[in-house]
Amino acid sequence: MMAHWTKAFRFAVIAGSTLLFSGNLLADNLSGNLDAVKTVLVITGTWSGSDAGTTEMKVCTKRAASYSLSDLAGTWGLNSLASGPGAPWWLRGTLTVDAAGHYTLSTVDSGNEADNGNGTISLLSDGSFAINDVPGGRFRMEAGKTVVAGTNTWADYLAGTTELPILAKRAASYSTADLSGTWQDHTLASGPGGPYWERGTYLFNNGSFTYTYLENNGDSHSGSGTMAITANGVMSIPGHPEPFQCQMDAGKTVVVCTTTWLTGGSDNGTTALSVSLKKAASYSSADLVGDWDCNSLATGPGEPWWERATIAIGANGAFSGSATDSSLETYPISGAIVLNDSGFVAPLMPGQFLLTAGASGTGAGTVSSGDGSVFFSYPTNDEGIAAIDQGATLTLSAIADNLSSASWFGDCSSTGGSAAVATCTITSMNAAKSVSALFARRMVRIAETSAYYTSIQTAYDEAATNQTVQIQATDFNEDLILANPVAVTLEGGFDAGFSANPGWTTVTGTVTISGGPVTVENIAIM
Repeated sequence: MMAHWTKAFRFAVIAGSTLLFSGNLLADNLSGNLDAVKTVLVITGTWSGSDAGTTEMKVCTKRAASYSLSDLAGTWGLNSLASGPGAPWWLRGTLTVDAAGHYTLSTVDSGNEADNGNGTISLLSDGSFAINDVPGGRFRMEAGKTVVAGTNTWADYLAGTTELPILAKRAASYSTADLSGTWQDHTLASGPGGPYWERGTYLFNNGSFTYTYLENNGDSHSGSGTMAITANGVMSIPGHPEPFQCQMDAGKTVVVCTTTWLTGGSDNGTTALSVSLKKAASYSSADLVGDWDCNSLATGPGEPWWERATIAIGANGAFSGSATDSSLETYPISGAIVLNDSGFVAPLMPGQFLLTAGASGTGAGTVSSGDGSVFFSYPTNDEGIAAIDQGATLTLSAIADNLSSASWFGDCSSTGGSAAVATCTITSMNAAKSVSALFARRMVRIAETSAYYTSIQTAYDEAATNQTVQIQATDFNEDLILANPVAVTLEGGFDAGFSANPGWTTVTGTVTISGGPVTVENIAIM
């Protein structure tokens, strides 16, 4: 698909999320995250209004006080996604720049077509960068000077195609230890599987990871795997059947990936761009204060479309600025952005109220809203936020893992569901609301059925003949009435995985036996 190198280099700065769109389009389900260095912000969302269903990614870069061409000196990994007539299409490659702005570029696209080129980068008066052979492209560098992003419209082959590329500067070296921590991921897809976005959380322990994802259609999934990283920061999943590849930036808080879906189904050949942001220990509203450059790409009914914006964010999260879209229409933009302690970002529009959904307890699980605006795993994160339209009805789900139970409290109009999937319904979003899921650890199970419980009494009552109730090594404050007419064994002292019971379980309360035989092991009655 790439006839010459200049098309390979069509990318734009992705920066601060604009909240108003060309043609007064609004984006629903907007949710984002801020990286650990707090200079890159990524938001995904779905349009309502005209071109409803269009999916969008916004990448926001905080602006430094000044830039020079020497800031670009070094080697950069490039990943880019196209939408419109040229899609499905991605590009990845390597850009090497000297202090004077002279560069060489080597790329390969999703059609496996390779290309090479060279030229000069120019620094413009507003601090953006331009490529001599791509006069319509504009590129910006974030304040840490390890990430550059941009937008462009193809003018020659498949004219009108819009593109969102991101450059990640390479560090001197990398190791799997650089992956360790929590990463928040956003994905945008183009092609037969679009319109599509995906948000998720990766939890890395060196190269091993677990993940939980939510798709724009409301489906969620989770899993685990292993990620490899080379000395120059190129990442891949060993044995992965798709051409998945990533680049980590020199600050080691941003990872950019491209891939092609090889499902064999109707969405086969879909191309996708992912941006993962490493999570900081904490965040505050002050982290957003400053000037941000914003670029967006749309996939779906509203494509081909990009937007570039510059906004100033104040101490209270309020912002104002201007934006230009791919039709070259320029318009003012304003609104507010809320950032919570977990690094989640919610753009707040007039006519919307803030929903805060927290989580607590000794257990674990996932909190999700039906519209996709809230989605996080606990205890990796303990709070999500979302901007909800005034008067809207919303249902949130707390999905407990197999060793936990879930319940809700706070501003729920009603609660329901089960201990495995508890629900909280807000019948009218007429003010800011705060709700919280409680995940209690289920420390008791029936060995023969692997059914889990939060109390010894409940498990004992449900045990069948000659079944064993296994109990973790912790303290229980409950009175036990052992009236089950069949023989039951109570085994205490188990570890968290119920694999062995070297310890003791302590029950503080009375124990009354009036049923069948009870065999007791490693349980102390106080």
